[in-house]
Amino acid sequence: MAPSSRMPNHLLIAGAAAALLLLLVGTLLPVALLWSWIVVLTAITFFYFRWDKGRAGNPNAWRVPERLLLGLIWVGGVAGGAAGMYMQPRHKTQKLAFKASLLGAALTWTLIVILWYRR
Repeated sequence: MAPSSRMPNHLLIAGAAAALLLLLVGTLLPVALLWSWIVVLTAITFFYFRWDKGRAGNPNAWRVPERLLLGLIWVGGVAGGAAGMYMQPRHKTQKLAFKASLLGAALTWTLIVILWYRR
């Protein structure tokens, strides 16, 4: 059976819930913490994408689960996910779930940053 290219609904719901929770909790936290969170998650996400790409050629190698890669994008690693996907050699760029998650998380995190600064 061929894998589905449709974005699983639970990923969208989990990502939106995590972003909403961070926004609600974030109103009590300083802006520096938001940027620290984003920078750390960006680095971690980039590392995992590139590590998984390096292991993709070996059929016996343990791979990073796609759920983990998608989850890292949603919890703040948008920039790292984008860099890890589109840096040569490209990785996961043909999968709809990854494109949709990247776009959705980028819009969500842009909104979070805007709202955080407007508080």
